[in-house]
Amino acid sequence: MFCKKSLFFLLPLFFCACSSVVSVKINNVENSNLNNRHDDVPVTAIVYQLKDIKKFEEASDIDLATREEGVLGKDKLDSIKTQIAPKDNIIAVKVDEEEVPYVGKSCIICK
Repeated sequence: MFCKKSLFFLLPLFFCACSSVVSVKINNVENSNLNNRHDDVPVTAIVYQLKDIKKFEEASDIDLATREEGVLGKDKLDSIKTQIAPKDNIIAVKVDEEEVPYVGKSCIICK
């Protein structure tokens, strides 16, 4: 198992004109997650809605995957865990930028 962590600031995400709702879209491109038989398999993504990013930035990928409550504490507003099929894309979450200052994403892929 290999984890990949990234952080999204809400400003560069997909804004609609005059709207304060931001959509977080995740793509699973072809051959992004191959198992030992070279089959393209789903990616597990965890999207975190955060009040502050410091704890998220300092956390290891394994800690986020196994004990997010303890690691993020009160900075975590919510989290959503989802699987994305190969060659698929989803809107993982829609957030109000005034209520959710930061969004972080962690992906679990086979390696």
